[in-house]
Amino acid sequence: MGMGRKPKHPDLRLVEGNREHRRIDANVPRPAPARPPCPKVLDPVAKRHWKYVVGQLEAMGILACSDQGTIAAAANAYSRWHRAEQQLKAIAKDPDQYTEVMKTKSGNWIQNPIVGIANAARDAMVRYESELGLSPTARTRLKVEKADIPGRRERLLG
Repeated sequence: MGMGRKPKHPDLRLVEGNREHRRIDANVPRPAPARPPCPKVLDPVAKRHWKYVVGQLEAMGILACSDQGTIAAAANAYSRWHRAEQQLKAIAKDPDQYTEVMKTKSGNWIQNPIVGIANAARDAMVRYESELGLSPTARTRLKVEKADIPGRRERLLG
């Protein structure tokens, strides 16, 4: 039995334009538009990515305190991806060495397990950041109100 599409939050349907013309329920929970605390469990690389993601969400005007878990998961996935990529570089004897595969003791070539870790972490990071509205595709679905930018005349007179 298929699960179908995930339902969209009414605010997201409003931002996207409610193309289906369905009734929008205004009685849904709305998270506090505040900066969530950074979890102490994140390592330094994840904390830097946390700050970056939070800054992007604040700049877009869509940061909510309830996004803490998704932001932490994205930051942790970024850190895991970063560590795996660094590990692949570290095991290369020279910069041109191909470290994505390795030879087993029996002489068979297999994918380096670190590549799988890097790929899984990258895919998770992309998924979490897309949930937060940070992917190019997610941004195309969002409409943001333009700030009133004063014209030249208003700037000179004002």
